[in-house]
Amino acid sequence: MTVKMENLMFKKINCTQAYKAMLHFFDMISLETGDEEVGIFAYYGVLYSAIPGECPQTMDAAKWHDWMDGLKIVIGDDSITYEFELTMEQGYAAAYQYIVIFCNLGAEPSVHQLKKVLSFGDQELIMKSWLYNQWLCSVEYVLQEDPCEKYGLFFNEKAQLTERESFIMMQNFLDAFCKKNNNDDLIKLVQNSRFEKRNDYWTNVPNIIEPKILNSWLTAIRIIEKQKNESLNLLNAYNAMPIFLMNYFDSSSSTFIDKVIQTFHIDDTCESKFSSLYWNYWIKTVGIIKRDQAIMHDDVISIHTPISQDITFNIIQPWFDYQKNLIEFDLAQKVLSDAQGMQKVINEIKQQPRSYLLLDNEVTVLETYHIMTKLLELHGKIISEFAVDENGKPVDFEILLDWIRICEQVIKA
Repeated sequence: MTVKMENLMFKKINCTQAYKAMLHFFDMISLETGDEEVGIFAYYGVLYSAIPGECPQTMDAAKWHDWMDGLKIVIGDDSITYEFELTMEQGYAAAYQYIVIFCNLGAEPSVHQLKKVLSFGDQELIMKSWLYNQWLCSVEYVLQEDPCEKYGLFFNEKAQLTERESFIMMQNFLDAFCKKNNNDDLIKLVQNSRFEKRNDYWTNVPNIIEPKILNSWLTAIRIIEKQKNESLNLLNAYNAMPIFLMNYFDSSSSTFIDKVIQTFHIDDTCESKFSSLYWNYWIKTVGIIKRDQAIMHDDVISIHTPISQDITFNIIQPWFDYQKNLIEFDLAQKVLSDAQGMQKVINEIKQQPRSYLLLDNEVTVLETYHIMTKLLELHGKIISEFAVDENGKPVDFEILLDWIRICEQVIKA
């Protein structure tokens, strides 16, 4: 999502619009970094009432007051109300004050790190400019006619799904299942269910590597719709899974697949759903779909974004240039010219546990970070500032944001 800054520079927005933009801004950072703590921080302030002419109300009533307190600090006027209009710069400054107030009351480490990043002075102009442009993107999003457009899924079992959404549910469920259960038949099914092109995600009839998989899935969900005499929803899509697996494997089914099919069965009682391991995994899959659809809908580059492995060089090169205070020029040139070492490290990364939905020539933005650090290690250089946590993400939140910023710059070029 790009923003023509000059179109927004002199525009004013009201307090509610600025507040919504702030929530969207923090939510986008959460999507980019995969940081749940930042996502939860944004969720605390969710609005449940924003009727024109009335003071907005948040799920946590204190959060609107925190927002107004931060805005009053920025404006220097304790008398302003929710009807006050502010500039882009004032809204951004108020978002910073909001996170300061939140952190003063107690916050998780990554939220404190985000506060530090947002407080950057003139010496960090590149990061400051990038974050401010993201703020303008969020303002632009809120100013659209329908900023609440539904592009994700909800957790209610009766939530309506499109056929495409249900197919994505099936893919991601089996992908997660295969990471825990190393079954060659199911792994092959997942890999052959991939879209031939990433852009096929939004098409009505996507090109699947093995078209039989899509046809078998559509047959299964239509059988369920006819049986239940209702449109496709989250529960019906789940109930289509055993039908789909039976139809797809047919006579080639194994004892393992037969057991999987039997385990899908649940009756209509709440107790049966709560005790069903597969149903609980199915519900968790909704969160992954919501995340991925939000990333694509808002054109966000995140740690989960898949990219061609050929782009890794184009990302690592400007990264080394940006981090020249940590990486000597001669070392950088030596690493970048080592094509054999690059391929060796990429092959090692692709042997690690990862999504089976990634295409053969793809790595993720986070995997590309690991490729970069392993290349340095291959040439005898370990940089403590590039250390990763137990989830494989950079420990330093600023390093993580800088990496995403450079990846975005290269991928969207």
